[in-house]
Amino acid sequence: GKRVARRRADYWESATPETFNRLIVSACALGGGGKTEFGAHAGQRDSPLVYLSIDPNNRAVVAKVMAETQREIILKEFRKLPMTISGRNDSVQDLAKEQWDNFCEANERIVQGDSPLGDPEDSRNRGTVVWDTATEFFDLAFIAEFGRTNQIQWYQRAPVNKVYADMIDAYRATPFNLVLLHRLKKQYAEQTKTVRGRRGEETKTEREWTGAFEREGYNKMEFLIDTEVHLTKDLDVAVETDADVGDRFGMSVVKCTTRPFIEGKAWVGRTKRGTSKASFAWLAFQVYPDTTVQEWK
Repeated sequence: GKRVARRRADYWESATPETFNRLIVSACALGGGGKTEFGAHAGQRDSPLVYLSIDPNNRAVVAKVMAETQREIILKEFRKLPMTISGRNDSVQDLAKEQWDNFCEANERIVQGDSPLGDPEDSRNRGTVVWDTATEFFDLAFIAEFGRTNQIQWYQRAPVNKVYADMIDAYRATPFNLVLLHRLKKQYAEQTKTVRGRRGEETKTEREWTGAFEREGYNKMEFLIDTEVHLTKDLDVAVETDADVGDRFGMSVVKCTTRPFIEGKAWVGRTKRGTSKASFAWLAFQVYPDTTVQEWK
């Protein structure tokens, strides 16, 4: 009896889990809304940043940020493929398989410690990984598997979804920041209307734009991330110089499990010290208020 009791006590022995001040964040925006700027400035400047990019347009922005900050950014590019909505394109699928396998290998190397970010077992390694965009990498997974992104049954999608989700979930065992940049799409909802027809009034259901936007890509992303923000740009804000462009950008918090208090909050422009309120550093400071903005820059 005592032996059994001892075994049970050992089994349920508690251990304090190791936690890190880091972000696993989805940053979403429309085209030109500041996604790449957010990603290229993510993480502490004295720590490496691995930037996984599938859009060739990102190269110029990343190069500009490197020149401005003198920061080490390892840009690994993947080929953007033409979207195949339906049907099957074998040549595109073969290219997609190669790119998807390379992308999976890159993330596997990072979480296993075979990357410039260093050993993930060492909590002092505070590197950052960016997917630009996670929306397009999600599409790449389906083009690699099926040669298209549409007309795929839910039970066929499940294995691909799991590989994608497991790749993100693997970062939780590391101290690294993970920034998943997403495109935004219009949000639609069913609206019931009463219309007058030949037989009198009839009820008709249509899908209409709600006026809001939502994240485009994996529909269960919210269960894999700690924080989700939407980035905005207001062209009506007048600027006199290139340095003032940051005043046009804003950020709103959609979700934050680490600090729910900031959910629904929104910021626009820059601080008196010039920090963008639509930046990774500003967001991290809000999530971890016992730190400073400078610690995240």
